[in-house]
Amino acid sequence: MNSFPLMKYMFCFISGILLSHFQVLNNHAAVFIFLFSLLLILLILIFRLKRSQLSFKSTALNIVLFFHVISLGASYHLLYKKEVLVYPFEKQRINHAVVFGEVHSMQLINNGDFEFQINLDSVSADGEILRVKTNILAKIKNENKGEHTLYSNLKNGNRISAVGRLQKAREQRNPFEYDYNNYLNENGIAALFYIKSHNDVHVIDDRFDFSADIIFTTRNAVNNFLTANMNKETSALLKGLLLADRSGIDYDTKESFVNSGVIHVLAVSGLHVGFIVIIFFSLFQRFNIYLRNILTMIGLLFFVLLTDAPASVVRASIMACVLLAANLMGRNYFSLNGLALAAFVILIINPSELFNPGFQLSFSAVFSIITIYPVFKNIISSIDFKSSALKSILLFVSVSLAAQIGTLPFTLAYFHKLSVISLFSNLIVIPLIGIIVACGAALIMIGILLPYISYFFVLVLEILTRILFEFVLITGSEYYSHFYISQFTLYDAAVFYLLLTVLFLCWKYMSAMSSKIILTALLVANFIILSKLDNRQLLPENKFSLLMIDVGQGDSFLLKFPNGKTALIDAGNALHGFDNGERVIYPLLNNLDVDRLNYCFISHLDADHFKGAEFLIQKGIIDTIFKPARYAGVSKDVEFENMIRANGVQLKYYSKEMMSIGEVRIYFLNDTNAVGYANLDLNNKSGIIKIQHGSNSFLFVGDAEYKAERILIDSFPDFLKVDVLKVGHHGSKTGTTASFLDLVNPKISLISSGLFNQFKHPSAAVIERLQSYGAHVLRTDLNGAALLVSNGDTIEEINWREF
Repeated sequence: MNSFPLMKYMFCFISGILLSHFQVLNNHAAVFIFLFSLLLILLILIFRLKRSQLSFKSTALNIVLFFHVISLGASYHLLYKKEVLVYPFEKQRINHAVVFGEVHSMQLINNGDFEFQINLDSVSADGEILRVKTNILAKIKNENKGEHTLYSNLKNGNRISAVGRLQKAREQRNPFEYDYNNYLNENGIAALFYIKSHNDVHVIDDRFDFSADIIFTTRNAVNNFLTANMNKETSALLKGLLLADRSGIDYDTKESFVNSGVIHVLAVSGLHVGFIVIIFFSLFQRFNIYLRNILTMIGLLFFVLLTDAPASVVRASIMACVLLAANLMGRNYFSLNGLALAAFVILIINPSELFNPGFQLSFSAVFSIITIYPVFKNIISSIDFKSSALKSILLFVSVSLAAQIGTLPFTLAYFHKLSVISLFSNLIVIPLIGIIVACGAALIMIGILLPYISYFFVLVLEILTRILFEFVLITGSEYYSHFYISQFTLYDAAVFYLLLTVLFLCWKYMSAMSSKIILTALLVANFIILSKLDNRQLLPENKFSLLMIDVGQGDSFLLKFPNGKTALIDAGNALHGFDNGERVIYPLLNNLDVDRLNYCFISHLDADHFKGAEFLIQKGIIDTIFKPARYAGVSKDVEFENMIRANGVQLKYYSKEMMSIGEVRIYFLNDTNAVGYANLDLNNKSGIIKIQHGSNSFLFVGDAEYKAERILIDSFPDFLKVDVLKVGHHGSKTGTTASFLDLVNPKISLISSGLFNQFKHPSAAVIERLQSYGAHVLRTDLNGAALLVSNGDTIEEINWREF
């Protein structure tokens, strides 16, 4: 590492940031070490100067320097660290708020959706004026670009007043779920602000930020040009590659890129910067070497601004500029020093970037290519290939493999997917993306001036994009593209990098291949053992677990039985653009290592109870479905049953019977074909399920209201007493009557309802009634998911957020 001093000190600086982040070093300790090490450095230098031996090669001096840089990193992070933002208002939602503040960070419009941030001065709500100095994210939908729209007339730096709905962003509502509110807080945004129309925004001071406006205007011009001249999928891809705006690429396409192991190409990074450098070098080839390098650096600066300066672009551009500058000065260029310099610049601007997944993936990929690829290259070069093409392909694959080795821990920690096809996918996708980037950049630069030539570029780009998307769709298939790896954490990533470092250091000193193989096997075994130390089971073995899943305004409950079998009661809704089965339940099952649902109990055919199950049925993970008997004349029931049968799922109807799943007994308390149910609506025909585990009991009543409750009271007066009640119809006032509670008398009541739902569920009267019976009420709208675990004697409420 003597040739890479910047890399050594960069690691020390990062170590300091980590020590302060995890509170190993507080502010006083960091400052003390900083000052003490600085004093030692001065004393060592004075001592060596007096002896005419001034040199920085002293071991003692280097050790002190390391501690000095570590303390510098810790102190800088602590000084830079801002107070954690919190939502500043008492109400989680203010339906009619007037905000006053300054506009900044305007984003490109996407399908009519427009976002910008507001530095608040004050908020007027409920007849009060609140002086609030914070930052909010404003969103307006269906904002079509035109002469009189907000998007066309608003500028960064304008002071505005706006009317809209102010609310807290969605927090983590279910285990393993993404915490959007925390993400916004970490990025300096305290709340969301939804505006209905551009007429609700008024500019009260039209002064603006000239430099920010120039950058946004340029980005917007490119955005408009791409949108106007090519189809939707091609323009969305080019916006992602050239403007670092991936908002136009749909969820399913992104998932295919993740599954195929090529999601990294959608993040503007070194690959794209490399092609931009080639383009500028080609444009300026007639100039002398000095002017060509300087103009290329200016071009890179323009590209950084055009992409809104994400960490990956800044890193790659700094490295490219270091390379160009070294070339100008006639000095040798060391990639690791360039990488270290790029890291220093980014971390000095914002040390919190260290915890940004983009930063981590970007730097780990480049570091691995620089350090690991030469090992692969030497091995490949030592083999006598008859075909030079084969050798070139293997070298290209080895670059991809080196990058994937470096990024693997972060990929698993953030995406939990191990792609088995990524080497092959990258072999095709990377060159294809390179061509698309080059053609896209050429189109932007010459297409405006030469529209006839632009038609050719557009045609080529649309064909290449279609080929790319079709290829990724095939290679990213859920059936063979990847394995799901749950419970892989950043701790596991640290263990991986530590053992990889050991392997890398020992490899150079081992000559026998057998020794290298044995060492590798031992380190792999160590990783498997050490990575399991932090694993914890959210749903424990040999117990009965009930997880009330937050699916918004709907129901869904995951059951795990002592014998390991699983069941789902209802699956929430599937609205346009958001399917609870796909976005909430399926990822949750993967994270819980639940690969099959042995049973699925659909209470009734209201969309907020059964629509989410359709995705799970199509995924082929459900064995048996129980539902009420087919409703005569209800087409959605016929369609649902046809889907069940078409996917080979066993279908059963509720009837008054008992079934056992290991030591747990399940009682179905109604038969919707019975005479008493003939004239009832769908809600009152909900399947009623009682579960008995030892002395603990649970009752699920779907959307049953007072009519169904009356039938239960008459039919089972001595069998309704339970410990846990799933309250009917999301706590609506149309059910949970006093006469019903007299018999049920639950200790715990579960209510699944959506936050800010339009039906105002649950009813305050129902909550008060439940509490009057001494029931502990758990609500998804207030608390998110809830987890109960029964050992047969007692029921324990588990705080899943601690896992």
